[in-house]
Amino acid sequence: MVCCFTAGTPRAAPWGSAYTSSSQLLNDASTMELKQFYVSHNINIDMKSNEPVDHIGLILAVLAYLLNKLIEKPQSSYYQSTINQLLEQHLLPWAYRCLALAYAHAETDYFKGFAILTREYFFHLEEVFELKTKQMAIYR
Repeated sequence: MVCCFTAGTPRAAPWGSAYTSSSQLLNDASTMELKQFYVSHNINIDMKSNEPVDHIGLILAVLAYLLNKLIEKPQSSYYQSTINQLLEQHLLPWAYRCLALAYAHAETDYFKGFAILTREYFFHLEEVFELKTKQMAIYR
């Protein structure tokens, strides 16, 4: 495989398409699928910069919003299924690899701890929501 990394490329890219695209391009098919997911669920992402919508931090912000909605309406199958779909199809297939790279390349205990805590949080969500994460090839 020819590596497409440049001097400014992060070692733990925070964008899903960097992991799910065989060419490791941003805004590839998985990003377009996530955009469609947001549109179909009336989730409006108002970006002030040209950041791809599959940034792990942005997805976690959307997840927090949906979890708060589920707390407000705990019997809502809509919010439950939306959360499951977001996690199973758009975040968890690549997030563990991102966190492993973040841990491996972290230069401070803070970032190592952040990677560990986030991984444990994802394990917890998988258990609580009984998730079945979509299996896909990871290229990074």
